[in-house]
Amino acid sequence: MTPFELVYFESQSSYSSFTGNCSVGDIQISQSQLPGRGGLPTFIVEVRNICPTRCDIAEIHLNCAGFSHENVIDPKILMHSKNSNICIINNNQPLKFRAAVLFEYSTNFMYKFSVASVECV
Repeated sequence: MTPFELVYFESQSSYSSFTGNCSVGDIQISQSQLPGRGGLPTFIVEVRNICPTRCDIAEIHLNCAGFSHENVIDPKILMHSKNSNICIINNNQPLKFRAAVLFEYSTNFMYKFSVASVECV
């Protein structure tokens, strides 16, 4: 698996997505430090849709004031303008139920991301 890809996890049962209520709490952010590669520490971040009503979620925006990194991150996965405190996930496109996006960054410390806003689709 490459560090910049959209990953879908589906259950064995069938389901259909529908417009419903969702909240910032329906997006789960987890991250961990990757094994040493020399140089700056590298972290991998997973942003996952865990909506309990199996909704799709779009326009996922993370609080990322002060976030800086040394490596290139695909802007379709995470877009961050140095003049903004918001990071855009998945190019504002819907993240299906149980789907996740992953990205890596390298810096001296693990950054604490939090969800700023989402839109139910």
